Amino acid sequence: MSQLSNVAQAPTSSTREVSGVGVPPVETQLVQPECLTTEKPVLPPEVWGLIARYSDPESLGNLRLVSRLTETSACSVFAGHFETGRMMLSKGCLEFIRQLSESGLPGVVNTLEICRDHLGKEVDLVGLDLLHPYATETGLSQQENIQTYIASRVTVPEAPLAESRIIAHADLFAKQEEMRSSSSTVDSLANLLLSLKNMKALCINSHNKPWGTKGIKRLTGRFPGADGTEFQDFIVKTTLLAIMKSQVSLDKLSILYGGYQAITLANQSLESLKKLGESLHSLHLVCTDDDNLERWVVGFCNFMDIFPHIRQLELTFPVSFDLKLLPRPIILRELESFKVECMACTKDELLEFILPYKDTLRKLHMESVAIDGEPGSWSSLVHKIDESMLLEELKVGPFTMSGTREEWEDQLAAVDSADYEED
Repeated sequence: MSQLSNVAQAPTSSTREVSGVGVPPVETQLVQPECLTTEKPVLPPEVWGLIARYSDPESLGNLRLVSRLTETSACSVFAGHFETGRMMLSKGCLEFIRQLSESGLPGVVNTLEICRDHLGKEVDLVGLDLLHPYATETGLSQQENIQTYIASRVTVPEAPLAESRIIAHADLFAKQEEMRSSSSTVDSLANLLLSLKNMKALCINSHNKPWGTKGIKRLTGRFPGADGTEFQDFIVKTTLLAIMKSQVSLDKLSILYGGYQAITLANQSLESLKKLGESLHSLHLVCTDDDNLERWVVGFCNFMDIFPHIRQLELTFPVSFDLKLLPRPIILRELESFKVECMACTKDELLEFILPYKDTLRKLHMESVAIDGEPGSWSSLVHKIDESMLLEELKVGPFTMSGTREEWEDQLAAVDSADYEED
């Protein structure tokens, strides 16, 4: 009884007196939910790696700030995002990729894609035509219409948006034209190529959108495109000159536009490409100019002479390329894989072209190749190739044959049935 009285006589701030007994207040009986804890969850590194892999760029940025462990996971995924650098030929992209190369991220920019996207002369006022009342005025250029529009200051709610698009487009287009006319553009790109210590492949194409195009879309109302030839020719020329000037070593080069311009320019400076010729193992060329196809083929033979170590060669033509146009054989003593798209020849001409590579060639892909001859030419060709070469994979149009010789036999019937389609 005396012990109970002692408790009752010494209440604390965390108790209250009820019938002489100290009872904890109601407030302190509430249990804090676990979700409100400030402690960092304990997870193994591989789980953080999975979390980072499925996080968007903004979440990755936040994840880096949590702890050293999560920073490591986030940085490894960041590096994966930047293994392939996709750029427009603009000052902003050049500077961004240069800074990226100095960031210290492991494996950053292994492949550089120089996209053919660029701004056209016309500003995009789609959906804002009512704000541009002089757009249909005859005898005026769009630039004159724009100046008239700005001067008119049409007072409707959307006017600021239209005006900001016009001003932003004019500013970006002026910078683009300044870069195209500047003699320092080749130097800037050459310096960038030298700064990319991990770069092994370079590609000129338009299959992927370059970095920064969403920002341009927000400013101008339109994504940059790859329409027209003038600026695209400038991109091909500038890139090749930068490769020559930088003397950079590459394992793979893909020029998916302007094959004729590229070959012509390269043949004017073959000595400058000798270092590239020593390192290059994979080459993909697309000839987009069917009017100069015959001249392209002549230049192509000289071009290939400086690349003795090519192992993978891919050629794409705009129309059926006649194999007879080749003025002389192409000697590639290390060729392992050859792919050609859109070509016409006889069975004997094709055999004469590929049999010199019988000791090294392991993969042969022929897309949209027309074989002139009697029905059954494809089957006869495949048998001859099988007997003479040690191919691991042969693809003829939609049919792919790989594996053992016996497995090939099972697929030849399908090739025979497609003779008339392929011929």
